[in-house]
Amino acid sequence: MRRYPPLTASPGPARIPYVHHTRLGDGRFHAALATSADLRARTRPAGPPAAASEAAAETTAPADFGAGTGRPALVPDDTGGYVLAYEKDPDNHIAVRGYADLDALLSGDAAHGCDAPRTLSRCAEGTPDITSVHDGTVELTGHYRAECDMHRQLRAMLGDFTTDAAHRSGRASGPAGQPFRAAGGGGARGV
Repeated sequence: MRRYPPLTASPGPARIPYVHHTRLGDGRFHAALATSADLRARTRPAGPPAAASEAAAETTAPADFGAGTGRPALVPDDTGGYVLAYEKDPDNHIAVRGYADLDALLSGDAAHGCDAPRTLSRCAEGTPDITSVHDGTVELTGHYRAECDMHRQLRAMLGDFTTDAAHRSGRASGPAGQPFRAAGGGGARGV
């Protein structure tokens, strides 16, 4: 069960942060952050983030985390801040960042960060999903490529953005133990 603190309304116009990734003109995935007043009505800004203008009045242009970033996850923490995790290359690994508040998140001013070393696969660990944030500890799930072939699930814990322990969950990511084969595409996740 996921444990997240409730979201609180920000003063002035609502700014609900959300993250997504898209393959851009350079042929690589880019994870990005944007805000919306209504996630049900949001539209994804078109074009590269640096050149994107507001596509709709309720959606702001995204902040790009750079080429080779993807599959982002964003959750509020128990101190009024946010925790962001995403897959990053080269070396397909999981990056985790902590932000003190919404303004820090929107400006990209991370108070804490960790690029987790791969410990379960020599090929890839990624697709993070933050399952819990409490008392400075981030718990997440993701995948790793066992023997650079079969996608398997992992569980990891990150304490104070300094210590990291990833564990095999023992389950294959595909149905009935079959390798998971997925084509990358655009996706969005909100807080």
